[in-house]
Amino acid sequence: MSRLTYLARNGQVFGPYSEMELEQIRHSNGLSQYTWMWPDGAKEWMPIDPPPPPIGHTAKPKAASSVDWEAIGFNNEAAINGFLRNTSDLGCELTTMDRGVEPVFGENTPVTLNVLHTKKGRSMNVQARMTRARRDSGCWVYHFQWEKHPDL
Repeated sequence: MSRLTYLARNGQVFGPYSEMELEQIRHSNGLSQYTWMWPDGAKEWMPIDPPPPPIGHTAKPKAASSVDWEAIGFNNEAAINGFLRNTSDLGCELTTMDRGVEPVFGENTPVTLNVLHTKKGRSMNVQARMTRARRDSGCWVYHFQWEKHPDL
């Protein structure tokens, strides 16, 4: 049986949508019309777009080229790998080659990122939380907030 998901905006509920319908909505960038989602098994509404950082804590881009960073994101249930993009003091995007229908990690999932600086050959683990996932050119892009920017 297909998992169903409800979407909402301005206090109005839409759906339920099957996994295939939800994938079509994501692919057409239709999720931007909604602010909340309730997937099967959730205990409460989840924000589709995470809140911005607190006032006075603006993200400062790091000087390193995003092509220099690779990462494996993992927890006790799953793992993903890819390249880091848009790194800042607050977090990053991890672009994967995963073409699955659903993202591997759910929103607000705690994850360990093993970050590798490919040119320096150094790596370190960083604790992070997956804030959202989106499709881009058929692949998943995961947005993470980390506790500390990797100091490689």
